[in-house]
Amino acid sequence: MLPELSADQVRVVCSPAVFECNSTEEISPIDSIIGQDRAISALKFGLNVRTQGFNIYVSGLAGTGRTTAIKSFLDALAASKETPSDWCYVHNFRDPYCPRALEVAAGVGQDLQKDVKHIIENARRSLLQAFASQEYNERRAEITETYSKKREASYSIIRKRAEDEGFLLQNTSVGLLFIPAAEGKQLSEEEYGNLSSEAKDDLLKKQEDLTKELKDRINQLKVEESAIQNQLQETDREVASYSISYLFEEPVGKYSEYQQVVDFLREVKQDVIDNYEQFKVEEKTTDSDPISAMQGFLKKQSLSKYEVNVLVDNSGLTGAPVILELNPTFNNLFGRIEKEAQFGTLYTDFTMIKGGSLHRV
Repeated sequence: MLPELSADQVRVVCSPAVFECNSTEEISPIDSIIGQDRAISALKFGLNVRTQGFNIYVSGLAGTGRTTAIKSFLDALAASKETPSDWCYVHNFRDPYCPRALEVAAGVGQDLQKDVKHIIENARRSLLQAFASQEYNERRAEITETYSKKREASYSIIRKRAEDEGFLLQNTSVGLLFIPAAEGKQLSEEEYGNLSSEAKDDLLKKQEDLTKELKDRINQLKVEESAIQNQLQETDREVASYSISYLFEEPVGKYSEYQQVVDFLREVKQDVIDNYEQFKVEEKTTDSDPISAMQGFLKKQSLSKYEVNVLVDNSGLTGAPVILELNPTFNNLFGRIEKEAQFGTLYTDFTMIKGGSLHRV
């Protein structure tokens, strides 16, 4: 029969001299899996496979530290790898329904986002100042005054001609009309009725000739007015171009190694010049007024096309990313397009595109 052991016999006593430290605080944590040499060898081999289509499957009991161990291996391996690029979505000025994706170096995406926002804010201030300046107003007044003088001179000629022919040129609700007159005063119905048939026919003939001449002069004035409007628009475009061009010089040089970014900046510049009207007046909106709120939304929508949506931001990353996706749903993996409710309808654009885990790989 085996003898019963006492407590002192089953207790192991270790001498403190065995340990090379005074406390566990001086010991570095173990970063490997203990007793799993085969698993470690397989893991190292699998992680160094460069061919696509291979995966590593890890099995084991819950709570054994599989996730922690695998992540530590991946972190160590990823630290020596190249940091991937940032990806940004921007407005496509040629096809608004197909936003453009820009690839830039890690950390450049946020810089581009801030720079473009800064450009638009400064462009708005510069355009407001330019279109409110005295020099601009004097230049427009000079152009419009020339046309006003031509128009007044043309009407004066036809008005004098009408008076010589026995008519008054009057502006009525249906337009300009020639009214029979005598000694500068309009004929009454009775006075006109007392005229002979020959006199009435003569007045009618003169009235038709004057009306034709008036139409010709009006058509000529419309052509000149159209030319004046084009000249005013061209003046506004010149003012807009002069006011904002300097804002794009430094960013274009800064991102010169990214041709797609340079093209985007140039398209933004051209679009701001083409749509300078949206910057000329600074509108004040209130939520209590539906019309004002709608105008504010449309204003915001028109300016959102100049934003930069940083889909993948690797600015704070050193080496390759290690993505831990605990809820691999479709949206979490492949991203999503969010929508915003505005006035009873759903609205979305490229700024509401959100990336998934696969975008960050």
